[in-house]
Amino acid sequence: CALPILSFDKKAHHRLTGNWHDIVRTYTQGSLTYRSDKLIAMSALVRQYATRNRFRETDYVVGLWRSELPHALLWHIERGLRPTRYRAPSWTWASMDGMVQYPPPSQTSKDTCVEVIDISVKYKTDPFGLVESGNLKLRGFLVKGMLLRSKEHWDRTSCTITGLHSEFTIGSAIFDERLPRIGEGALEEVYCLPVIETVDRMEGLLLRAMEEIGKGVFRRLGAFQISRWDQVSWDRFKENMKGDPTLDNYEHRLDHTNAYWFASDYTYTINIV
Repeated sequence: CALPILSFDKKAHHRLTGNWHDIVRTYTQGSLTYRSDKLIAMSALVRQYATRNRFRETDYVVGLWRSELPHALLWHIERGLRPTRYRAPSWTWASMDGMVQYPPPSQTSKDTCVEVIDISVKYKTDPFGLVESGNLKLRGFLVKGMLLRSKEHWDRTSCTITGLHSEFTIGSAIFDERLPRIGEGALEEVYCLPVIETVDRMEGLLLRAMEEIGKGVFRRLGAFQISRWDQVSWDRFKENMKGDPTLDNYEHRLDHTNAYWFASDYTYTINIV
């Protein structure tokens, strides 16, 4: 389901990003006196890392580096907790408390299913410090469905989603925060945003619509992975990804219904806050 992005250079990737993923994982294992200090406490490390790798100030976006996007969006957190006071937009690990894990980076741009159009962040003072708000504008495929809430969803678990065309199971979903059981047969509307597709799996984000903010605005719920070896779930997910003419929660939509070779009839421009 590739979108045309710049080619992937493994050596350049290692040179530019080094061991940032390991740094974040190690850093988030520790504890701070005040959890709200997370971005401030890390700012010195960020400056040092940027200098060493010859990054500009604008290359850093609230715990992530632009050169790593969109793959860096696939971070996940085990038994995460979201602070009661706003700290950062939901698309960055800095919005959560808990140890952060990253999947291995994709080895080719052909695997990329989403395009980052724009990132806008409003900082309080320092671009390496606290933020007031942040918006991530993306173009990609969307699968709308109803999540079965008859059990608790937290940490790594499986979940069942009913799409327009069929019901499918996500064998590995990692929710950023605890979603308690609502009741037998209870449903909640969710959206799946594929980010990469590899030889053996598809990985993406689980989103919740924020209609109170505006049309086409979403908040991250977690990350998901569908294995190609689970042929039934894979085929059903692909079937639902092919297109949903009733899906109207977007900023902009491109129509590909005449492109039989395309992974979906539509690509959507959305915002994650």
